[in-house]
Amino acid sequence: MSRTNIAPIVLVFFAASLGHASAQAVPVQQNGPSLDVTAKYVQDRLNEIRLSYSADNSLFDDADAENKCEEAAIRASGGDKPAPPCPNPVPALYTEGYSITGARADASSCSVAFRENVTGKLAMSVDVSFSLREINTISVTSMTDIMTQLLHDPVSGKAATVNYSPAVYGVRIKMNPGKKVHETFKGGSGEQDWTYVEFLDEDVANRFAKALNHAAELCGAVDNDPFK
Repeated sequence: MSRTNIAPIVLVFFAASLGHASAQAVPVQQNGPSLDVTAKYVQDRLNEIRLSYSADNSLFDDADAENKCEEAAIRASGGDKPAPPCPNPVPALYTEGYSITGARADASSCSVAFRENVTGKLAMSVDVSFSLREINTISVTSMTDIMTQLLHDPVSGKAATVNYSPAVYGVRIKMNPGKKVHETFKGGSGEQDWTYVEFLDEDVANRFAKALNHAAELCGAVDNDPFK
Protein backbone atom coordinates (compact mmCIF):
# COMPACT_ATOMS: atom_id res chain seq x y z
CA MET A 1 0.00 0.00 0.00
CA SER A 2 1.39 3.27 -0.95
CA ARG A 3 0.73 6.32 0.91
CA THR A 4 -0.36 8.48 -1.76
CA ASN A 5 -1.78 5.93 -3.48
CA ILE A 6 -3.22 4.36 -0.86
CA ALA A 7 -5.17 6.10 0.45
CA PRO A 8 -5.37 5.18 3.49
CA ILE A 9 -7.95 4.95 1.99
CA VAL A 10 -8.54 3.60 3.20
CA LEU A 11 -9.90 6.16 4.22
CA VAL A 12 -7.26 7.90 3.99
CA PHE A 13 -7.92 9.34 6.82
CA PHE A 14 -5.81 12.10 7.05
CA ALA A 15 -7.47 14.93 8.21
CA ALA A 16 -9.10 17.99 7.24
CA SER A 17 -12.33 18.99 8.48
CA LEU A 18 -15.58 20.24 8.42
CA GLY A 19 -14.65 23.54 7.45
CA HIS A 20 -12.49 23.74 4.61
CA ALA A 21 -9.92 26.05 3.32
CA SER A 22 -9.31 26.66 -0.30
CA ALA A 23 -5.85 25.97 -1.65
CA GLN A 24 -3.52 28.90 -1.26
CA ALA A 25 -0.31 29.23 -3.19
CA VAL A 26 2.66 29.93 -0.96
CA PRO A 27 4.52 33.12 -1.90
CA VAL A 28 8.18 32.82 -2.85
CA GLN A 29 10.70 34.36 -0.43
CA GLN A 30 13.66 35.93 -2.16
CA ASN A 31 15.52 36.72 1.06
CA GLY A 32 15.50 35.25 4.52
CA PRO A 33 17.21 32.74 6.81
CA SER A 34 20.10 30.62 5.59
CA LEU A 35 19.55 27.13 4.23
CA ASP A 36 20.94 25.56 7.41
CA VAL A 37 18.53 27.52 9.60
CA THR A 38 15.58 26.88 7.29
CA ALA A 39 16.25 23.15 7.00
CA LYS A 40 16.44 22.89 10.80
CA TYR A 41 13.08 24.68 11.08
CA VAL A 42 11.48 22.31 8.55
CA GLN A 43 12.92 19.29 10.35
CA ASP A 44 11.75 20.45 13.78
CA ARG A 45 8.20 21.22 12.59
CA LEU A 46 7.92 17.80 10.97
CA ASN A 47 9.06 16.01 14.12
CA GLU A 48 6.45 17.90 16.16
CA ILE A 49 3.50 16.59 14.15
CA ARG A 50 1.10 14.54 16.28
CA LEU A 51 -2.57 14.58 15.25
CA SER A 52 -5.74 12.84 16.36
CA TYR A 53 -9.09 13.28 14.66
CA SER A 54 -12.37 11.71 13.67
CA ALA A 55 -13.83 11.70 10.18
CA ASP A 56 -16.80 10.50 8.19
CA ASN A 57 -16.51 9.36 4.61
CA SER A 58 -19.47 9.36 2.23
CA LEU A 59 -17.83 6.76 0.03
CA PHE A 60 -18.19 4.10 2.70
CA ASP A 61 -21.83 4.54 3.64
CA ASP A 62 -23.12 1.42 1.86
CA ALA A 63 -22.65 -2.09 3.16
CA ASP A 64 -20.35 -3.30 0.40
CA ALA A 65 -18.09 -0.25 0.49
CA GLU A 66 -15.15 -2.34 1.66
CA ASN A 67 -15.10 -4.06 -1.72
CA LYS A 68 -14.90 -0.79 -3.60
CA CYS A 69 -12.36 1.27 -1.76
CA GLU A 70 -8.78 1.80 -2.84
CA GLU A 71 -6.25 0.46 -0.40
CA ALA A 72 -4.31 2.57 1.96
CA ALA A 73 -2.28 3.87 -0.83
CA ILE A 74 -4.50 6.61 -1.94
CA ARG A 75 -2.37 8.79 0.09
CA ALA A 76 0.00 9.67 -2.57
CA SER A 77 -0.32 9.99 -6.18
CA GLY A 78 -3.56 11.22 -7.40
CA GLY A 79 -4.59 7.74 -8.30
CA ASP A 80 -3.14 7.08 -11.69
CA LYS A 81 -2.78 3.41 -10.76
CA PRO A 82 -5.82 1.82 -9.02
CA ALA A 83 -4.93 0.05 -5.80
CA PRO A 84 -6.40 -3.34 -4.80
CA PRO A 85 -9.59 -3.48 -2.70
CA CYS A 86 -9.23 -2.92 1.03
CA PRO A 87 -8.76 -6.29 2.75
CA ASN A 88 -10.93 -5.38 5.75
CA PRO A 89 -14.24 -3.55 6.21
CA VAL A 90 -13.77 0.22 6.44
CA PRO A 91 -16.15 2.17 8.68
CA ALA A 92 -17.89 5.28 7.37
CA LEU A 93 -17.07 6.97 10.68
CA TYR A 94 -13.61 6.44 12.11
CA THR A 95 -10.92 7.82 14.40
CA GLU A 96 -7.26 7.97 13.47
CA GLY A 97 -3.92 9.25 14.70
CA TYR A 98 -1.30 10.76 12.39
CA SER A 99 2.30 11.53 13.27
CA ILE A 100 5.72 12.01 11.72
CA THR A 101 8.90 10.59 13.24
CA GLY A 102 12.57 10.52 12.34
CA ALA A 103 12.30 13.55 10.08
CA ARG A 104 15.54 14.82 8.58
CA ALA A 105 15.94 17.91 6.40
CA ASP A 106 19.51 17.81 5.13
CA ALA A 107 20.88 21.15 3.94
CA SER A 108 23.99 19.58 2.41
CA SER A 109 22.06 17.22 0.12
CA CYS A 110 18.92 19.39 -0.16
CA SER A 111 16.73 16.42 0.77
CA VAL A 112 13.87 15.70 3.18
CA ALA A 113 12.99 12.29 4.61
CA PHE A 114 10.59 11.15 7.34
CA ARG A 115 8.34 8.32 8.48
CA GLU A 116 4.61 8.92 8.34
CA ASN A 117 2.60 6.91 10.87
CA VAL A 118 -1.14 6.30 10.99
CA THR A 119 -2.69 4.56 13.99
CA GLY A 120 -6.16 3.14 14.52
CA LYS A 121 -8.14 0.64 12.47
CA LEU A 122 -6.35 1.66 9.29
CA ALA A 123 -2.83 1.65 10.70
CA MET A 124 0.22 1.95 8.46
CA SER A 125 3.71 3.46 8.30
CA VAL A 126 5.35 4.91 5.20
CA ASP A 127 8.91 6.18 4.73
CA VAL A 128 8.84 9.26 2.51
CA SER A 129 11.71 11.15 0.86
CA PHE A 130 12.12 13.83 -1.80
CA SER A 131 14.61 16.37 -3.10
CA LEU A 132 14.13 20.04 -2.31
CA ARG A 133 15.70 20.85 -5.69
CA GLU A 134 12.90 19.00 -7.49
CA ILE A 135 9.90 20.71 -5.88
CA ASN A 136 7.59 22.53 -8.28
CA THR A 137 4.86 24.01 -6.07
CA ILE A 138 3.82 24.03 -2.41
CA SER A 139 0.31 24.96 -1.32
CA VAL A 140 -1.91 24.77 1.76
CA THR A 141 -5.47 23.46 1.58
CA SER A 142 -7.92 21.48 3.69
CA MET A 143 -7.58 17.72 3.91
CA THR A 144 -11.24 17.54 2.85
CA ASP A 145 -10.23 19.02 -0.50
CA ILE A 146 -7.25 16.69 -0.82
CA MET A 147 -9.34 13.63 -0.02
CA THR A 148 -12.03 14.66 -2.48
CA GLN A 149 -9.35 14.57 -5.14
CA LEU A 150 -7.80 11.30 -4.01
CA LEU A 151 -10.67 9.19 -2.74
CA HIS A 152 -13.12 7.82 -5.23
CA ASP A 153 -15.11 4.67 -5.81
CA PRO A 154 -13.23 2.79 -8.56
CA VAL A 155 -16.46 1.07 -9.58
CA SER A 156 -18.88 3.98 -9.88
CA GLY A 157 -16.34 6.77 -10.19
CA LYS A 158 -18.17 8.65 -7.44
CA ALA A 159 -16.01 11.10 -5.50
CA ALA A 160 -15.98 10.88 -1.72
CA THR A 161 -16.77 13.67 0.69
CA VAL A 162 -14.63 13.38 3.82
CA ASN A 163 -15.36 15.63 6.78
CA TYR A 164 -12.91 15.85 9.67
CA SER A 165 -13.14 17.07 13.23
CA PRO A 166 -11.20 19.01 14.26
CA ALA A 167 -10.21 20.66 10.99
CA VAL A 168 -6.89 19.54 9.54
CA TYR A 169 -4.86 21.18 6.80
CA GLY A 170 -2.53 19.64 4.26
CA VAL A 171 0.68 21.15 2.92
CA ARG A 172 0.69 19.77 -0.61
CA ILE A 173 4.15 19.29 -2.16
CA LYS A 174 4.17 18.77 -5.93
CA MET A 175 7.33 17.75 -7.75
CA ASN A 176 8.59 18.94 -11.13
CA PRO A 177 7.59 16.87 -14.19
CA GLY A 178 9.51 13.62 -14.23
CA LYS A 179 10.62 13.99 -10.59
CA LYS A 180 9.14 11.87 -7.82
CA VAL A 181 8.46 11.51 -4.12
CA HIS A 182 9.86 8.14 -3.01
CA GLU A 183 7.89 5.91 -0.63
CA THR A 184 8.68 2.65 1.12
CA PHE A 185 6.10 0.72 3.10
CA LYS A 186 5.48 -2.78 4.36
CA GLY A 187 5.45 -5.03 1.36
CA GLY A 188 6.69 -2.63 -1.25
CA SER A 189 7.69 0.81 -2.47
CA GLY A 190 6.55 3.39 -4.97
CA GLU A 191 7.03 6.81 -6.52
CA GLN A 192 4.51 9.61 -6.60
CA ASP A 193 4.15 12.99 -8.30
CA TRP A 194 3.26 14.72 -5.04
CA THR A 195 2.75 14.21 -1.34
CA TYR A 196 1.37 16.13 1.64
CA VAL A 197 1.89 16.70 5.33
CA GLU A 198 -0.94 17.32 7.80
CA PHE A 199 -1.38 20.02 10.45
CA LEU A 200 -4.16 20.92 12.89
CA ASP A 201 -3.21 24.60 12.94
CA GLU A 202 -3.63 26.43 9.63
CA ASP A 203 -1.19 29.17 10.65
CA VAL A 204 1.50 26.59 11.49
CA ALA A 205 0.80 24.87 8.17
CA ASN A 206 1.33 28.14 6.30
CA ARG A 207 4.57 28.89 8.16
CA PHE A 208 5.87 25.40 7.43
CA ALA A 209 4.94 25.76 3.76
CA LYS A 210 6.77 29.08 3.52
CA ALA A 211 9.86 27.61 5.16
CA LEU A 212 9.82 24.57 2.86
CA ASN A 213 9.36 26.86 -0.14
CA HIS A 214 12.29 29.00 0.99
CA ALA A 215 14.49 25.92 1.45
CA ALA A 216 13.56 24.69 -2.04
CA GLU A 217 14.41 28.08 -3.50
CA LEU A 218 17.78 28.16 -1.75
CA CYS A 219 18.47 24.68 -3.13
CA GLY A 220 17.83 25.90 -6.65
CA ALA A 221 14.34 24.51 -7.26
CA VAL A 222 12.90 25.76 -10.53
CA ASP A 223 9.22 26.10 -11.37
CA ASN A 224 8.93 24.80 -14.91
CA ASP A 225 5.45 26.25 -15.51
CA PRO A 226 5.84 29.89 -16.65
CA PHE A 227 2.07 30.39 -16.92
CA LYS A 228 1.14 29.49 -13.37
